[in-house]
Amino acid sequence: MDEMQLTSPNAPHRVIEGGDGMARLNQVVLTAAQIEAAGDALALLPSHHRGQVALELAALEGYAKDAVPGDPGNAAAALFARLSASTHWQAAHDAHHDVAARILFEATARMPLTDCDGRMGFDPAGFQELMLSIEGLPW
Repeated sequence: MDEMQLTSPNAPHRVIEGGDGMARLNQVVLTAAQIEAAGDALALLPSHHRGQVALELAALEGYAKDAVPGDPGNAAAALFARLSASTHWQAAHDAHHDVAARILFEATARMPLTDCDGRMGFDPAGFQELMLSIEGLPW
């Protein structure tokens, strides 16, 4: 059993059973709509609960029970990791929110999580390239 850290060194840990934690998170299949809805579920938390990883994971697990096939705990961890990676990328590369939300959620659902300077994230260049590819799709 591997233990993986989701955010800061002081944050609680979420245990992902079997194999490498990041690989297990990448195995959870999520859609852009599920990721967007999970973000909406987190937005419903009272402001004093936001940023508290354990409470956010509990909210995501509640959402995942009905919305994501498979283990809700693993789905919640994957949703949390992908939302965190997307938020971090956006803060560093799209501070003015120029990227359309639909494109950001689609890329967040498709891009593998990777180690980014000791934290889980998306390869910045690869994420940007994926978004440009998605933007060019005939929706």
